[in-house]
Amino acid sequence: MIKVIDPITCGYRVKKARLLAGLSRRALEERFNISASTIQSWEIARNPLTLKGAKRLIEVFKEVGLFCTVEWLINGEGISPRPYSEVHQERPLRNEAIIDFGDEESIRKEILFFQENNFDSIVLNIIDDAMSPQYSIGDYAGGKRRYNDKIFDAIGMNCIVQLNVNEYLLRKISAISPELKLTLSSTNPGTTVSYPILYNQTTLSVAPIIWHRKKNID
Repeated sequence: MIKVIDPITCGYRVKKARLLAGLSRRALEERFNISASTIQSWEIARNPLTLKGAKRLIEVFKEVGLFCTVEWLINGEGISPRPYSEVHQERPLRNEAIIDFGDEESIRKEILFFQENNFDSIVLNIIDDAMSPQYSIGDYAGGKRRYNDKIFDAIGMNCIVQLNVNEYLLRKISAISPELKLTLSSTNPGTTVSYPILYNQTTLSVAPIIWHRKKNID
């Protein structure tokens, strides 16, 4: 049976995974029925994370697109958390997909600050030139998720669009049908992506961009 060796560092990992998933404690409580006080008690090591609790968190992280293992969450063993889009990608470029925390400490701190202070937010590392030059490969962009009918308010906005559990895109929402089918457009006329315009796309959520960080600043 897996047991917590160090509750304090375990708490740090719980918080890190939660922020990587773009979830506040309130979001976990409202969307997944895990009380905010329980999450806080795990994060500050007031009460050690249980195996049952770890498995429940893994289910939640999977649902929002974050790969994480029970072993890492409890004792820091194995692969650290990362988006499923990075884990399951076939193209080498995708290995740089979302948030490399080993890259620059300043960017890491900005991302964590943004996610901690914006309810139900998400941060994406740009991996194609569809929205260049405004959003270049390697840039980071963040937004707050919208669901269901609130997605209609995002027409004309540049958004992080969650197409399914494993796939996120940064695109301009050009149109939305009454059935919530999206038309997604690239803004770069010279883009190298295979499909500059995507029609009739279903989505789990969209996040209009409210934060943008260049990876390298001269």
